[in-house]
Amino acid sequence: MGVLGSRKFASAPSHDDLQSGSSQKRITARTLCEITGTKYYLHNGEIGFPAERRVRVFDENDQLVGELPFGEALASAAAAQKDLVLRNDKSDPPVCKIMLYKMELLKKLFKKLGKQHTEEKEAKSKTMRLTTTIAMHDLENKRRKAVDYLKQNSILKFYMKVNIYDDENVQKGKLMLMNIAEDLKEYAKVKVSPMDEVPKESKGSQSASAGQKKPSSIDEMQKQADS
Repeated sequence: MGVLGSRKFASAPSHDDLQSGSSQKRITARTLCEITGTKYYLHNGEIGFPAERRVRVFDENDQLVGELPFGEALASAAAAQKDLVLRNDKSDPPVCKIMLYKMELLKKLFKKLGKQHTEEKEAKSKTMRLTTTIAMHDLENKRRKAVDYLKQNSILKFYMKVNIYDDENVQKGKLMLMNIAEDLKEYAKVKVSPMDEVPKESKGSQSASAGQKKPSSIDEMQKQADS
């Protein structure tokens, strides 16, 4: 049985955000490689091969297009509004790939940002564990600490330890969590996660946790607590 509070994060910049704006510096593939820690590949006119030199060309799905003169491969990429990227200049013939090079690098950037976002959220997660026997002044102290924490951090979890064989104790725990959730609604998005399973020994009892639909909101939880 628990309550989860979480703050909202700003989303990562879009592809258009990175390229638009006359006052902004246009981001380059080399810059994206530096940001993501990815090897930079020469592409298009940077490759510098003679037009007649043959290259082995693959498409963006890694399907072989064939061996073409470099000039023809470069023209094919330009006609498709894509890039010709030199992936291996040591092989004979050299290997090139027709693809949206910057778009692939942007995908890697967003993936990296998403991973950092997840790690940041996990690093800023805290858990508070409660019992139904907690003194009122201790509960108020935890509430104050929770508010202060959510002003600076992302996720705060509350867990309530209850005696599942004691219906009255279960109801008391639910009500205490509901009160905490109400207090934190102003500072965080609240998600209620009640206990989903009841031991076999207690299935025949009148427990509020058994045979009832899992509440998805505080109001539904209140209705079950009152029933």
